[in-house]
Amino acid sequence: MKWLRREPTAVDLDSAEAQALRDAWDRACRGAGLVRKVDTVSGGTEIVPALALVDLAERALHVRLEPGMTVGDVRGLAPRIAPYLGAWGLRVEPIGNGASVVVTLLQADPLGTGPLPCPDAGPVLIGVDESGSRLIVDDPSSIGHAVIVGQSGSGKSGFLYALLSAYARYKRAGYPIRVDGIDPSGILLRPFPGSVLGFADPGAVEEYLTRAVAEMDDRISRIPANADELPQGYDYPLRVVTVEEYPAVLRYLDAIDPKMGKRIRALVARLLSESRKAGMRVILVAQRADASLIGGFERAQCSFRLSYRSDPDAVKMLHDADPSVIAEHSRALPGIGLLSVPGRSLIRVRTPWLAGEYAEYVRRVNK
Repeated sequence: MKWLRREPTAVDLDSAEAQALRDAWDRACRGAGLVRKVDTVSGGTEIVPALALVDLAERALHVRLEPGMTVGDVRGLAPRIAPYLGAWGLRVEPIGNGASVVVTLLQADPLGTGPLPCPDAGPVLIGVDESGSRLIVDDPSSIGHAVIVGQSGSGKSGFLYALLSAYARYKRAGYPIRVDGIDPSGILLRPFPGSVLGFADPGAVEEYLTRAVAEMDDRISRIPANADELPQGYDYPLRVVTVEEYPAVLRYLDAIDPKMGKRIRALVARLLSESRKAGMRVILVAQRADASLIGGFERAQCSFRLSYRSDPDAVKMLHDADPSVIAEHSRALPGIGLLSVPGRSLIRVRTPWLAGEYAEYVRRVNK
C-alpha cells in the first residue's frame, strides 16, 4: 500500500524544527564569521561551534565553543547571527567555565518600548538589562567618574533626574553626599546650591573648578598614613561634581578666552585623575563625545560610561562593541542606553524615568 502515508507526529515536527535551527545556525556562523579556520592536507576548512542541544521550549541553543572562542565573540556577532535564526536578537550566557554558552532566541526587544518607573526608595536604580535584572547600586561611592552622552530627547536628562534625585534621597537618609556643578542651561542643577548656573559670569566656571581642585588637594593631604583614600564622613562627604553639557562649556569659554578654556581642561583633568581617592566623583554630560573635547584621557578616567542614541562614531569612542551593535544603537528608543562598567561586558539597559519629569525631579530633590 504505497499510497498510504503516515501523518507526521509532534515528535517529527519537533525534529524537523530542531534540524532547521541546526542548519540555520551553521549558515549563520559561517555568514557572520563565527568559525575556527583549520588548514588540512586538502585545503582550508571552517569549523562551526557545535550545537550540543536545541531546546525548542525555551528557544535556546546550547553551543560548544571551538578552541580560542570566547563568550564575547558570540555576543559581538549576535546581531549578525540573529536574522539567520529568525530572531529579533540573541541573549548569550556562559555555561561553567565559558567553554559553552546558551544562546536564547529573542522574538522581541526584551527592554520593551515603555518607560521604566523610577522608585523613590531603596538603592540607586541604574536600569534593567535584557534579562530583566535590575542593576542597582547600594553605595553611591562605588560609581566612579562617569561620562553620559546622548542626543537631545534620547533619555539622558531623564536618567540624570533619576540619579541625582536618588543622591538627594540618600542625603536625607543620612548618607554623607554633596552634589553641585556647572550647568550652562541652569536647569539640571538648579535644585542644588553651590552650582554655577548659566554663563552670566564666565569667570565663575573657573572659580568653581579652582575651588574644587583646592578642596581635592586639601582632602588628599588629610588621607591617613595607613590608607590610600580619604574615609567618607560628614566632614568629608562624597562630593559629586557634575558638568552639564561639558563640550558646550568648553566651546563657550574657548570663544571668550582660549587660555581660560585650556585652564578649564587642566582643572577637569586633575579632578578626573586625582579626586577619586579624595572622595570626589566627576560626571561629564554631553550630547556627543567629541574626541577634541572629551579626549582619550577623560574617557579613560571614566569607568562608568553610558551612551544613549547618538551617531556611531560617538558611541564607538566610549564602548568596545561590534560595529553592528553600535550601528543599531544609533536608532535606539528614548531611555535605552549602552553601559560600560568595570567587570562587566557591555550592557544594553533601559534606564529609569520619572513620571512628571522635571517637576517630579525638583519635588524629590527638595522634599
